[in-house]
Amino acid sequence: MRKIKSEAEIKQSSKKNKWILGALLLILMVGSIAGFAFMSSPNDTSNQNNIEGIQNIGNQWVMNYNGQRLVFNSGPEDVKNISVEVYSDFGSYYNKNLYISSNYSFMTTEIAYNLGKFASKVQNACYGQCNEDLPEKTCTDNLIVISYSNTSKVYQQDNCIFIEGDIKATDAFLYNIFAQ
Repeated sequence: MRKIKSEAEIKQSSKKNKWILGALLLILMVGSIAGFAFMSSPNDTSNQNNIEGIQNIGNQWVMNYNGQRLVFNSGPEDVKNISVEVYSDFGSYYNKNLYISSNYSFMTTEIAYNLGKFASKVQNACYGQCNEDLPEKTCTDNLIVISYSNTSKVYQQDNCIFIEGDIKATDAFLYNIFAQ
């Protein structure tokens, strides 16, 4: 049989239980916030190479990067011989505006899909002056300029990335950004 408790003992026991529960919830919330801050920082060197296996699924290559699913049309072996001379890294696009100048929607879509998950905004633009109703951007902005060519290469001038070639050149650039 349980001991009969007075009203004061019941209140004191209830108050004690509420304090314990409150302290546990506070510790849980502070721990969650601290864990999120340490795990999601883009400048944290432990996340810089957080690439989890690249898999061929159907006609696409899929890679996980910091919990995000990235999709490519070419595998790493298919693009390894493409010259990529870019000093920008993932941090150059994280939470920043990204502009793309291209007449090739397939390549534009692949860049927007993969980098758009991390950029604050992705928008079509013109490199220099144009007749379209698009913002005119220069190499002072984060601008990717895509042009089709029979030879593939990727290079950088200031904040402009120039991708010349086909979808494989686009994939070579993206692999470079996410593998640094």
